[in-house]
Amino acid sequence: MWIEGETLYSWAARFHELQGRTSSRQTGITLFGRSHAAADYAIPLGVAHFAALTRGQLGSPSEILMKRTALCELRPFLSISCWDSMLKRFVDTLRSENTRPTVGIRAGGIGERCPLRYCGDCIKDELAELGTSYWHLQHQLQCSVTCLKHQKPLEFPERRRTTWSLPHHANSFAKSASVSDRFLASALLLSRISEVCTQLNPIHIPTFADAATRSLLNQDVATTVPRRCGDALSAWFSQTQSSQVARVYYPDHADLISGRWIVQLLRSRCSIKPIHWLLLWAAILENVPEELALKQFGLAVNCQAVDSELADHWSELSNHMLYRFVHARHRASNASQEERHGIQ
Repeated sequence: MWIEGETLYSWAARFHELQGRTSSRQTGITLFGRSHAAADYAIPLGVAHFAALTRGQLGSPSEILMKRTALCELRPFLSISCWDSMLKRFVDTLRSENTRPTVGIRAGGIGERCPLRYCGDCIKDELAELGTSYWHLQHQLQCSVTCLKHQKPLEFPERRRTTWSLPHHANSFAKSASVSDRFLASALLLSRISEVCTQLNPIHIPTFADAATRSLLNQDVATTVPRRCGDALSAWFSQTQSSQVARVYYPDHADLISGRWIVQLLRSRCSIKPIHWLLLWAAILENVPEELALKQFGLAVNCQAVDSELADHWSELSNHMLYRFVHARHRASNASQEERHGIQ
């Protein structure tokens, strides 16, 4: 049976250990019909084989993918038809290259080789209570960088091998790096809204983007006023704690750290980039008390879908607000410069 919050990869790793198996390839063939199944730790392929082997007692293929893999991150950002198409592709295929064209996987960041994450305190508790440890789905979400139970940054195994391993197999449990209270608060907020998103129905992206734009306008976020909107928002984002979180946990993604993606994200009506959306909202809400921040985020994501004509209106309004934002700030900058130079 499942341990609460356990991933599919974790179940397979426990099976491998409990049976005293030594061949990861053979375990992969047995459970998933694939010799290299252990390499796909985020979204193991061959789930139809697994569901048939377990006679559906652990769930249907679709239920397992939704509740036990990182695919759950993409659910709120996809239409029903795109989601159903994605599930079908993952259920039917046994080859990883067949999933590469899948809508949203690469754009959403799910296809990246993000390392497994664990909490050292969770490992200690689980070894004492269960005699084993397991991989938590909440810890493996792309934007989940802290353990919500112990309120501390997650750790990464030093080296990821294509074997069936469990958290306590790590050579040593690294101590959490010392971080500032503001950094930790921002990282916790990012993890919490990431967890919230896995429970959501499809988000209506145009109204979601509009809510973010209005929040940016209300906060008057730019401290300097470049001539282009992208520069203004990038300058603001680079000063946030969310940018520092991105720098620490996504060092290979320079685009995330710079914030130059924000304008395109807000203008896009079909954007399916969970990492970008959640980093932006974490930055918007980082100075708001957590309870209120989660409430505001909930209001933004629970907007009711509107008809196509009204959706076009919201999209145009969002673009107009961005345009108005940068020009208002540019005028303010000119006035300030005139005052400094004594120009009336």
